[in-house]
Formats: sequence, C-alpha cells, structure tokens
Amino acid sequence: MEQGTKERIIKTTATAAAVGSVAVPAVNAEQAHAPAYHTRTGDQYHVMTEQQATAHHRHRRRSKYTGFVVSGRTSTFGWPAEGDGMTADGGSTRRPCIALRSSSTLGRLFELTEDHRHTIVKQCDTGPASWTGRDIDVTGMAVYKLHMNPFSYPTGIWGVARELRKPHLEAKLVKPSL
Repeated sequence: MEQGTKERIIKTTATAAAVGSVAVPAVNAEQAHAPAYHTRTGDQYHVMTEQQATAHHRHRRRSKYTGFVVSGRTSTFGWPAEGDGMTADGGSTRRPCIALRSSSTLGRLFELTEDHRHTIVKQCDTGPASWTGRDIDVTGMAVYKLHMNPFSYPTGIWGVARELRKPHLEAKLVKPSL
C-alpha cells in the first residue's frame, strides 16, 4: 500500500468517527499514530496528542481549597453575646474568627458558609466540646460578617468551613479596633 493511500484512509477514518451525535474532529496523518486524548468542552469533543494533553493539564486552575473541610452544626461564642474573652491563639473574641476541634489548622484561613452566606475567617480557637453536638463555633464578629445578628443567631444551623489554600488573603482580614 502506498504512503499516500494510507494517509487518506487514516484521514477518512478519523473524519468519519462519531460519538453519539457529536462528531470527533479529524486528526492529521502525523497525529494518527500518537495516542489520542479526549477532552470534553460543552457539547464538543476534542482530540489531543499526548503533548497537547500535558500542556492542557498544566493550565488547569488549582482549587482555592486545600481539601480540609469541616461541616456540621454551628453555634456562637464570645463578644458581643457572651462578653470578651481570650482565644487559643492569644487573641480576643472581638474579631471575626471560628473555633474548630482540630488544633493543627489553628491560625489558617477558612471560607465559612452558613445559610447561603459566605465570608473568610481565621481559625483562632479550638472547640466546641463534642458533647454539645456542634462542630463549628463562630464569634459574634464573624456572625456580623455573615450579615446576621449574633443575638438572634439560630444555634444549630448547618455550616461548612473550607480551608483556603492562598495565605495572601490574610491581608484582606480587617481587625476591628478595641
């Protein structure tokens, strides 16, 4: 078989290939012998060579989360409902922060989500006690950041705290004056 005929057969076969009702783009003769990698964008499939797939993988966005997630019932602690107090990191409860049972993430930033409201806070304390049935404690200032009232906070509301990967967000936290 001639080289030209072989190339035409490869082009024809690649052009005619279809997945359901979505056609797969043709692969040129040089790429026909390389392993093909398929990616899906919307309703179209794209065929890539190994080199293109590697470049595509490198340009993927990294998640802004580390993978450490705490979800469960929440409650409040500290100022203004319970008065001022000290936290495990030596600070005051007059700042927006949360308490989690893990002390290994103390001082790290979390995205706190409660009742479809989001804010970024630091873990400043450990707790709540396991016998309370709560998994996340939120300071009154963090409740204010969620645009809620700490005096009428619905204790036991479901919350999610996801650890953030980017440490430069710490500069965005505003420390209230005492």
